[in-house]
Amino acid sequence: MKPSFKFGSISSITGVIGAALLLFSACSSAGETKALALLGYNHTGSEIASYEVTVGTKKREGGYIGPGQGGGSSICCVIVPKHWTQGMTANVSILRYDGKNFNTTNHRVDVPKYDGERDTSFSVHFLHDGRIKVFVSQYHLGHRDYPLKGKDAEMRPGESIEIIN
Repeated sequence: MKPSFKFGSISSITGVIGAALLLFSACSSAGETKALALLGYNHTGSEIASYEVTVGTKKREGGYIGPGQGGGSSICCVIVPKHWTQGMTANVSILRYDGKNFNTTNHRVDVPKYDGERDTSFSVHFLHDGRIKVFVSQYHLGHRDYPLKGKDAEMRPGESIEIIN
């Protein structure tokens, strides 16, 4: 019995092109939305086993972040409206492991106003005092124009971060 799928045939080429387009479209923006890289920063002394971010009906999961770590890699993609709207929020769910049990907490977080034209990432900051802040920005933590500053920006309490231009 001959296989009906041959490498190099029109149907296989069409399938490969279709799969590539589907993969590419997963992190591209269309219409009135924009796809942004998801970055997580753990400013706490505890491990974050994983976290999820939901904006509107679109959910994206971030992975493990150790204490005082984050920002080193991104995950594709958080889908946001191209234009910020008053009252915009994100839901952030955090899964923590205390050595015996997994615990999940859910937080509704205000999304501060953003430009929408040059922005490239959706950053989630798990702060020392338990608050969570999110930002849509073209800059990353440590850049002089990044919105998180001062004590909140410290990855570990008392260790200021280097500001770059």
